[in-house]
Amino acid sequence: MKLGEVAEVFNGKTPAQDEQRNQGHPVLKIKDVGEDSSFVGVFDSFVDDKFFEKYKAKCLKEGDTLILNAAHNKEYVGSKEFLVSSFPKNVIPTGEWVVIRSKSQLLDDRFKHYLLSSDMMRARIRRVVKGIHLYPRDLKSLEIHIPPLEMQYKIGRILQNAEETEGLRAQAVELTIQLAQSIFSGIFGDPWKNPKAWKNVLLGDVCEKIQDGTHFSPKEQTGDGDVPYVTAKNIRPWGIDLTDVIYIPRKVHEKIYKRCDPKKGDVIYIKDGVTAGLAKVNTLDFEFSMLSSIAMIRPKPQVLNPYYLEYYLNHPNAFRRIMKRKAGSAITRLILKEIRNIRIHLPPYDIQQEFSQIVKKIEEVTKAQDQSSYHVGNLFSALMQSAVRGELTT
Repeated sequence: MKLGEVAEVFNGKTPAQDEQRNQGHPVLKIKDVGEDSSFVGVFDSFVDDKFFEKYKAKCLKEGDTLILNAAHNKEYVGSKEFLVSSFPKNVIPTGEWVVIRSKSQLLDDRFKHYLLSSDMMRARIRRVVKGIHLYPRDLKSLEIHIPPLEMQYKIGRILQNAEETEGLRAQAVELTIQLAQSIFSGIFGDPWKNPKAWKNVLLGDVCEKIQDGTHFSPKEQTGDGDVPYVTAKNIRPWGIDLTDVIYIPRKVHEKIYKRCDPKKGDVIYIKDGVTAGLAKVNTLDFEFSMLSSIAMIRPKPQVLNPYYLEYYLNHPNAFRRIMKRKAGSAITRLILKEIRNIRIHLPPYDIQQEFSQIVKKIEEVTKAQDQSSYHVGNLFSALMQSAVRGELTT
């Protein structure tokens, strides 16, 4: 059946500038939902009773699923989902969100949310995006398979437990990252103050190559395929996350790879969007293509160690200094020239290498944590693929 047969699908409503207030009924904007698809906990825009009464049919209800329906780049459309559970009353989402609300007892809210946020369904949703917009009428027309209600409940419980396990893993990863950052500060000092008077250099002078990915998003994209197509959403504090990656044909990849050829040991650096400024060493030993929202930085051997560079760029004080010039911009975007002109402190290479060995040992712990949740992730993916294909009937 079609999604529109069992769910209401509609856009939120964005108040005009002169309709926004400092108090009243809260408005949910894109920035109010974090990268982990959770509510950040603070509203800064409100509307009065008159506006609310006019659009109260769009007011969020428990069990609604919200999907980002517009962005400056097609890759970001649908990249945020939000399940409304415990939430303040009388909240109106802006028009940047499309709301999916169950209207039939045949469709469980939690199952609906997991279904819509599965990799296969995301791929289907992206195929109906027009330009940089996702329209309710196109979502309504999506074919979905709904297993019996009892099966939906079982799947929901299993996947909720999987999410809780993943949350604990994320906390452990955050602690290991903080440990490595603390060790960095102990060895090299504050990058802002440079207390050990290390040599000050331009990043472009100590790198072999700094290049971003393709500026033309490939049209041939699928949920599976030949070569991973990595965007900013795949770069996480703990590494390159391919659990929600899309793929492109090898012939398309080869054209992109001639220009931008990320290799193991390069530093992948987010240059566009809300996570701009995040750096991570590439530990993948196979080829992949990149969108222009990320850049590859290839340090000169025996001059600049990639792990030292990663933690230098991610250090809070270095990060603030790099991103300061972007404050107030509508879209945070670093251009390649600015990246090449980033000034960094260059300690002797043997000290950088010593730090690198420490970080690798710490990341072995993180890798073990990843392995512990590997089967949970496979279970999540397998269940939802079967649900999307309509294979769960009993």
